[in-house]
Amino acid sequence: MDKTFSEKPVAAFVLPDLSNGGAERAFFNIAMHFHKAGMKVHILASLTGQNVEKIPPEIKLFELGNTADTNSSSFLRVTNRIIKYLKVESPDVIICFSDYIDLSVMVAKKITQAHFKLIVSQQYHISSFLKELPSKNKILLRFIQKLWSSGANKIVAASDGVAKDIIINYKLKHLSKVTTIYNPIFEEKILSLAEEFPSENILFTGSTFKIITVGRLALQKDHPVLLKAFKLFIEKVSNAVLYIVGTGPLEMSLKSMAITLGIQEKVHFLGYKNNPYSYIAHSNLFVLSSLYEGFGNVLVEAMACGVNVVSTDCPSGPSEILSNGIYGYLCPVSNPQALCNAMQDSYNSPLPSKKLINRAKEFSIENNGEKYLQLANSIILLLIFFANIIYLFSN
Repeated sequence: MDKTFSEKPVAAFVLPDLSNGGAERAFFNIAMHFHKAGMKVHILASLTGQNVEKIPPEIKLFELGNTADTNSSSFLRVTNRIIKYLKVESPDVIICFSDYIDLSVMVAKKITQAHFKLIVSQQYHISSFLKELPSKNKILLRFIQKLWSSGANKIVAASDGVAKDIIINYKLKHLSKVTTIYNPIFEEKILSLAEEFPSENILFTGSTFKIITVGRLALQKDHPVLLKAFKLFIEKVSNAVLYIVGTGPLEMSLKSMAITLGIQEKVHFLGYKNNPYSYIAHSNLFVLSSLYEGFGNVLVEAMACGVNVVSTDCPSGPSEILSNGIYGYLCPVSNPQALCNAMQDSYNSPLPSKKLINRAKEFSIENNGEKYLQLANSIILLLIFFANIIYLFSN
């Protein structure tokens, strides 16, 4: 028998790395919450990123190395390291949120015949993401997702929209397998970081109306529609400026587009920032122009800074975070005029900062990290219960 009721349960978190990205940070927060609650915690990842040095010594770390998504040698190495881990350790539950690493975990479980329960967290809207992929990648990813959708004990969706999309895509018969737990994004440290002044302080002084967006400069975020909407907006609010925080493959084309639109003097590309909260907090409006999201972590972060938000009503997450427009303005995707109108509405009728901060606090580690803990405990208790029953009858 592997476990008894007297032993502390073990939760293993498997993720690509420990960077400060939205999903990675959310899962780091969940792991820390499990640790504080008295559970033994293991982390399997590429041990790189800003959060490595924040991990308490009581948490066991296991190096996975580079977890490049579609690289076959990387997949084999990661799978082999998970197999080695399972031969030494006996986790009760593994929580994983990367499609390709999910597959490695499932293969390792089959080979080692380990008895842990698997919780898979789905962070993006599957149908929307698959549309971007080449045919070969799409087939591979659908195959992997089909495996984990049937093999996982529980699937946690980052939003209700993601949950519905999983059920529809993979025709799940047992709907209770899928549950929604919003990402635990709000942290008190956001409030203190927001008080810092941006290093480009000359840009953030004066009487301009400051609009900001933060995110990777990639197709999903649809920055072109934001640039077009901003051009329309400054026809009505001439003192407006736009700050774009982030880097990505579309950076040069977006800068060229700003020139073509004749708005380059009012658009500032600031690149990557370690503390984006200081930039958000010193702006008047945050805009998310995405084609799709899984949740929309950055909306919570902007509200935590007390800043009004406008977002496309994309699948999925923003409408749930903003409670269908109660906490911010929503508009259709890929529609510059509609986005401009929403920005104008926010400009004319801003919401109170306190209302936004209070809403952001609902997405805290204490609330949503606790839901992950309760879910893990529920399936661990079943695992231990049946292990003890088998032990009693076999003796």
